[in-house]
Amino acid sequence: MAKVGAVLVVGAGIGGIKAALELAEMGFKVYLLDKSPNIGGTLAQLDKQFPTNDCGMCKILPLFACDEVSDLCLRRELSHPNIELLPNSVVKACQGPAGEFKVRVLERPRYVKEDRCIICGLCLPVCPVQVDDEFNEGLTKRKAIYLKYPLGVPYLYTIDMDNCTKCGECVKVCPTDAIDLSQSEAERELEVGAVILSSGFEEFDPTPLTQYGYGNFPNVVTSIELERLLSGKGPNFGEFGRPSDGKAPGRVAFLQCIGSRDEERNYCSSACCMYALKEASLLRERYPDLESRIFFMDMRAFGKGYHRYYVKAEEELGVGFTRSKVSAIRQGAADGSLRVTYETEDGELKTEEFDLVVLSIGQTPSPEREDLARTFGFELNRHGFAETKGFPQVITSREGIFVCGSFSSPADIPETITQAQAAALEVSSLLAPSKDQLSFRPEYKEELDLSEQEPKLGLFICKCSNEIAGKLDLDEVVRFAQRLPQVSLVETVPYLCLREDLNRVKHRIEDAGLNRVVYAACAPH
Repeated sequence: MAKVGAVLVVGAGIGGIKAALELAEMGFKVYLLDKSPNIGGTLAQLDKQFPTNDCGMCKILPLFACDEVSDLCLRRELSHPNIELLPNSVVKACQGPAGEFKVRVLERPRYVKEDRCIICGLCLPVCPVQVDDEFNEGLTKRKAIYLKYPLGVPYLYTIDMDNCTKCGECVKVCPTDAIDLSQSEAERELEVGAVILSSGFEEFDPTPLTQYGYGNFPNVVTSIELERLLSGKGPNFGEFGRPSDGKAPGRVAFLQCIGSRDEERNYCSSACCMYALKEASLLRERYPDLESRIFFMDMRAFGKGYHRYYVKAEEELGVGFTRSKVSAIRQGAADGSLRVTYETEDGELKTEEFDLVVLSIGQTPSPEREDLARTFGFELNRHGFAETKGFPQVITSREGIFVCGSFSSPADIPETITQAQAAALEVSSLLAPSKDQLSFRPEYKEELDLSEQEPKLGLFICKCSNEIAGKLDLDEVVRFAQRLPQVSLVETVPYLCLREDLNRVKHRIEDAGLNRVVYAACAPH
């Protein structure tokens, strides 16, 4: 039997996205699955990435020239003809040998119709439920109906039925009848030749380490919480301040190796030194009078450009470094301040006060790793990550099952991308493309030569329910546009962002023989 040319990628963080895109470009059909309703993983929470301090969200938001900027734009990913996105889904079973896997997938309901939701936001104010917002690490609240992050992919609301009261208020105000509280789970079977697992990692929870006061002192935060506090899309919209009172801190301490390199987790989490450098540097750049101090055992800046990044932080930006592991944090003398006790390299015990303490938390194995290991039949190592063999570090103990990124061991973004490419290469070696697989490659119609044709222009104006029609006299706009030269057709459309309305527009363009088209509509910006 011929090997199946499709591939399942489990986990739609940066590793899964890169692997899926590489395989799709080779001509493979790719199913990109994630348990979350919106893809992006941890990357979506990061504004900047070391060592270039590029914008992390720019790889997720729509780009005008994504081919020139990055091949990781999620919107390009979503629209790739070879990729089928399966958000809000989990794997239940896998049977068969490599090349002929049959994978059973459970698709959870979104309770929002994908072809009807226009992200108008009218449902949010009427929802009575408020719960901790996971995207902002619980620093803010969200509603039971929500979008995981700004302009999330897919760009659709989801109802958290675990917290939903089913009051029906969102149903009443939805202008497109997009909300369906009766949706149910559905199962489907995928035939794939190989599987790539990239379900990431779990952030270490420092609550049990009581010596650091996390959970007791509001001004002790984790590194990922600091990322959200600094973000222009975070709790304070870029206005950085202490959680206790919103005041800008004067002294910030970063504590390294929290949840790594100890007796229970005696491995290095790989990314902590660099993201602490990044956060400390960003604070110094934004607030030159602020003191950033990193308490560390070893500064492991081992990647491309990492050491130069370290030198710049110390010599140009004035980030301070103290080689020590902090033993305890206590309440300080001033309101909200914290007393940090540490031992110097000379054995002297010192105590200093800081306004904010940041715990650089490590990476722990994905919470799904045991279920995935049983389902796909591969081994885990003694730390709970996937056991790999060989130089590529992406091959598991079961043929046809590959891994990448922090699912196999702690990794940063550049290393995850490299492993994703390696996993895609291994898949392409196992599943050599056939003539049938080449049918997955996109085919484009030949473009029409309009250079010799007289312009025949059509204008389609979006009413957007009452959002536009209630503020503009669209009948007058239509009458004005109809008098313009070379305009052949002017029409209003209920929703230009709905597929059914766009299909009607497409037919009108063909019927009227238009060769120029203008869409007058809103934009998410």
